[in-house]
Amino acid sequence: DTVNFLRNSCNSPSTDDQRRRCRDITSFLSANPETGTLRIETFASDRAFAVPSARVMVFLPLDSGNITLYDGITDISGSSERIILPAPSRSLSMSPNNGKALPFSTYTVYIEHPSFVRALFNNVPVFSGIESVQPVQMLAKVEGLSEPDPIIVNESGSSTL
Repeated sequence: DTVNFLRNSCNSPSTDDQRRRCRDITSFLSANPETGTLRIETFASDRAFAVPSARVMVFLPLDSGNITLYDGITDISGSSERIILPAPSRSLSMSPNNGKALPFSTYTVYIEHPSFVRALFNNVPVFSGIESVQPVQMLAKVEGLSEPDPIIVNESGSSTL
């Protein structure tokens, strides 16, 4: 699971960069002691068609650099498997924030498929004990044109999960 992967990535850091990364990971895990799940749903044509075989990558953005937590392929229905990710304590979402820690952790999600434009979602929220679903509307590439830049979506401030 991702929590053990993160903990194990800090076994015997030998360089200053590795020690800094381990401090970032340790800090992140202490602020996110519980877990939630994330599932990606890829589709085209206003949900008329699922997009199977899309590559899905989930990253943990840290000051010391991104860490890949998941790299998988969507199934025939266009869905990724349930990805278990660290999240803050559920109790944070049960009371007013008052300027303290947010009740969710955020991740970066990257999706690619040979027939569609790549997509990047920043600040995708994950809450403790909740399955978050990130819908991804895939746009078909136009044959004969050069590779388009990825579609970038910033989920902070979005009212949907």
